[in-house]
Amino acid sequence: MLILSLSGCASPPRSPHTGAPDGELQRAVEAAIADDTRLDATDLAVAVTVTDGVVDLSGTVSTADEVRRALRRVSAVSGVRGVVNRVRVVGG
Repeated sequence: MLILSLSGCASPPRSPHTGAPDGELQRAVEAAIADDTRLDATDLAVAVTVTDGVVDLSGTVSTADEVRRALRRVSAVSGVRGVVNRVRVVGG
């Protein structure tokens, strides 16, 4: 199960790096994770939040490889200034 957390606000904060709203960056990060066919969406429970271009990932995955893949995918998204990894491996 892939759980992606969305949050909104009346005037979306913008990433200082790209000028894009953090909400846009959040959607791009979520899509990058969801589009990776090597990540088993049934085992992912990862929430994504973005503040000032810094992505915060939290939740659980089945293997350490899934953490590494998700971090690589997130880091490759244009506009991501940094990644805070709070993802834990459970099982696998």
